Amino acid sequence: MITINLRESLIDLLRIIASVDEQLNYEKRVPIENVLDELICGWFDDLYNPNTTLFETAFNSQERRELDRFNYFFEKYVESIPDSPKLIDLQTSDEWKKIQSLANDTINKCGWDE
Repeated sequence: MITINLRESLIDLLRIIASVDEQLNYEKRVPIENVLDELICGWFDDLYNPNTTLFETAFNSQERRELDRFNYFFEKYVESIPDSPKLIDLQTSDEWKKIQSLANDTINKCGWDE
């Protein structure tokens, strides 16, 4: 993966996490059984790798700090989210609402709010 692709992919994923509408669109576009599992995998397994040269090149120091902060709380709250394949169950979870709010904060602080 090249720097620009990592940057765009991670920001896009963060926008999906932050938005109910984007989650619904994602569910329609990507025929998967469990949106939460896909978002978690996308973040923790595929895109958020802060100790790599690619990651350090893709994001400036302020952006990396904000992403680190988001990751800390995402890890903290994700285990408490009800494990359900239904998107509505995810979106009504208090823990998911906290994660969405933190994702929005990260997007705003990094200036990625288009």
